[in-house]
Amino acid sequence: MLEELCKKWEATYRYGTVEERKKRGALWEPYYTGIYESQLGKSFALPKEEAGIIRELVKKGILNKDSKVLDIGCGTGYYTLQMAKHCKSVTAIDCNEAAIAVLRERLENCEIQNVEEKSVAWEDFETLESFDLVFTSLCPAICNLEELKRMEGLTKDYCVIHTVQKGSYDKYRKMMMEELKLKPEGMVTEYSIYLDVLKALGRSVETYEESSHREYQSSLPELLENYKVYFKIFGMEEAQIQSFVTDFFEKHQVDGHLQDESQMNMGLLIWKPKTK
Repeated sequence: MLEELCKKWEATYRYGTVEERKKRGALWEPYYTGIYESQLGKSFALPKEEAGIIRELVKKGILNKDSKVLDIGCGTGYYTLQMAKHCKSVTAIDCNEAAIAVLRERLENCEIQNVEEKSVAWEDFETLESFDLVFTSLCPAICNLEELKRMEGLTKDYCVIHTVQKGSYDKYRKMMMEELKLKPEGMVTEYSIYLDVLKALGRSVETYEESSHREYQSSLPELLENYKVYFKIFGMEEAQIQSFVTDFFEKHQVDGHLQDESQMNMGLLIWKPKTK
């Protein structure tokens, strides 16, 4: 059962070997770097209301004043900064240097001193430390049984994965990808696969779910800016991107804008590693 699930996991999302994942990561780096660099120097404040998943971890006592936390694929620290308020320390790692630069800036602005940030990929991360909580959100590096067990090996207490559930979408991004017959292989994490594999491992998994819906407008210049780097990841040339996005916009625009929408269905998986 477990072996079949793991084969299905790889066949569905095609993560590949560590070397293949690193090569893919290099293709995506300019896209994410552009997003992160746009946030440097911008004013920032912690949200007035904490994220639901942070409240859930605190309520369950999983995140507490004595917790040493590892945050894998922390990005600019949206969850890192909120967890830091409730725990002893956070080690936050991400492969993108621009993301870590933003996180450092925010740590300074918020006067948070119990976070150690490191620009390193999960595949290259080495430590002799043991953590009370190993956490990751939307991180495709946790992509097979081996990486799940690596997570478990760093804690005797809790592992937590926060990821996307089926039914999530960005309306027009999805339409463009389908029209171009493109699929971001190896970049998707999906709740039900994790849950099935963990259950097959004999783990007792607690879950928490939340959903959000957003509607917004996009102009043609915004659309071109958003996708000029994104589509290059898939081998499209700049002129081809310009032509496709412009034509797509003209077909779907209303009064000079795309009336777009986003649906995010998120799930939280909480479990303890099996101890001997």
